Parts: sequence; C-alpha cells; structure tokens
Amino acid sequence: MAETKVAAHGEPLGAAQIADASHRCARGGYELIATERPAQVTLFASGSELMIAVAAQRLLVERDISTRVVSVPSLDLLLAQPEQVRKAIIGTAPVMIAVEAAVRFGWDAVVGPDGGFIGMSGFGGSAPAQHLYRHFGITAEAVVAMAMDRLAGR
Repeated sequence: MAETKVAAHGEPLGAAQIADASHRCARGGYELIATERPAQVTLFASGSELMIAVAAQRLLVERDISTRVVSVPSLDLLLAQPEQVRKAIIGTAPVMIAVEAAVRFGWDAVVGPDGGFIGMSGFGGSAPAQHLYRHFGITAEAVVAMAMDRLAGR
C-alpha cells in the first residue's frame, strides 16, 4: 500500500486546477501547464513555489516564450519512474529551471547540472513567505530573468 503524507503550510496559496481526473501525483510529477508549440522553457516546482512558476510562465508567454510548468509533488517518486515516463514528464526544453524555497539538492536529476535553479544556497529565515521569497530572490521576475538570460546564451 502506498504511503500518504500530508504537510500543512501556513501561507495562503492560490489554487491550481487540472481538468484531468487521473491521479498524476502518483508519478511524482505532471505537466500542469502545457504549450501549443515546442517548449523553449520548462519550469519545475512544488508546493507554494508552484504559484511562482505559474506567474513566471504567464510573464514569459507575454514575451512570446513558449513555457510549460511541471508540478513535482514528489521528487523521489518522479526519479523512481521508468526512464521513458520520467523523460516524458521532464520534456526536452532547452531551458529548464527549478523553483524551490530550499537548496538545489536533488533538482539536478531533473534540470541537469547546468539547469537553472531559483532558490536558496544557505540557511533560510523566519518571516512571512512573501518577504522571504523577495529577500532570497525567489520570485517570478527572477525566474523570467534567468530564463531570458539562458535563452540568450548567457
């Protein structure tokens, strides 16, 4: 039997709705926002950081940058999937960025060692999330800036 864990979060979160009744969380990750043409950028996030990725996706689409968002509720489950399933979820966008209000540990298996990471490089702090995100540069604007730099080859 699969184990279920529930984590409570003290910050108000936006709702992300999916018009699909399948239990995609069981694979550890799933495409939350798809693209109509080949993705130039794929953003990966979980939890409250998912709303940052969604906001960044909207800003990138406004710049005509084809961007998909992948929700990763369980990095361990995603990495345990057969290679074909894992590759289908991760995709092949030339720019891949993980958004995590923690350290990069584990995300290289998804975005690659040269992939982008918006998150922390050290110990955090204590304050409302929106203040900490801004303080540590975990914002939609930072994601967009990184994506644009990487698309430009910087």
